[in-house]
Amino acid sequence: MDIKQVTQLSEMLKNSKLQTINFSDTKTKISINKAKVIHQSSPVTSNQSPVEHQPQAKEVQPEINKNIKEITSEGVGIFYPSVEQREIDAHVRIVKGRELYFVKAMNLENHKRLDFDCKVVNFLVEPGKAVEYGQPLVSVEVL
Repeated sequence: MDIKQVTQLSEMLKNSKLQTINFSDTKTKISINKAKVIHQSSPVTSNQSPVEHQPQAKEVQPEINKNIKEITSEGVGIFYPSVEQREIDAHVRIVKGRELYFVKAMNLENHKRLDFDCKVVNFLVEPGKAVEYGQPLVSVEVL
């Protein structure tokens, strides 16, 4: 996952009612939380010295797998995966043309079939939960 994708996750969290977004794959684990900002100011008098900021240690960024791709929702509705959890746990290869999931809205089902071979890393949405247009649903490793 590159910085652009992390920024997109952050913006999605900012613009939604969600409080937390978690993402993990074999090499990366990210958790983004909304923070409540409390503005509190106190006047600085001449007797007080400003707080010195100590440099923080640089964070080590994990190696990013370039083959990881997030598949986003093409509509709104309720998310239902077509791939079973045991297939994900066993790292089963999902072949091109197989149905990955469907989103159901107003008794219409929008089925998502794969255009490439991949392995499902994880589902980013729980089955039966409402999803919005453009929301990341599934993280896959392109083969």
